[in-house]
Amino acid sequence: MAVGKDYKDREVIYFVSDRKEGKGGLDIWYTTYDAKRNTYKAPRNCGSKVNSVGDEFTPFINPRNRKLFFSSNGHAGYGQLDVFEASGERSKWSEPVNMGNSINTGSDELYYVESEKGGSGFFVSNRKGTYTANNSSCCDDLFYFVDT
Repeated sequence: MAVGKDYKDREVIYFVSDRKEGKGGLDIWYTTYDAKRNTYKAPRNCGSKVNSVGDEFTPFINPRNRKLFFSSNGHAGYGQLDVFEASGERSKWSEPVNMGNSINTGSDELYYVESEKGGSGFFVSNRKGTYTANNSSCCDDLFYFVDT
């Protein structure tokens, strides 16, 4: 789950669900806070640019630039779950862009988050040769990154 703001400065919650109206397996959905009624509006799908026939996981919305980062096995990538980014909000997004091989490998990469100022952050991967995985891809490890 991720919390952000839309262009009207309303709170928006992005979350993952396998609701019947989805595009594939697990999709990213959103709900917007209605301050007048002190409640959240009915959930809506983030649309077919973000959601694929596969699964989308671990949304993160950057509050600085409203970029959505998420993991997917339904968009073209390097391996199983890759991290992607898309610009926009709610159900209007640009085509997702793969974060490239500085983040993604042939294994799973997910839970991508950026620091408040940008340029650095964390993600999780089960890539081979790491501390807990040794030479297998059994386990998830936490990675820190800095843009160069």
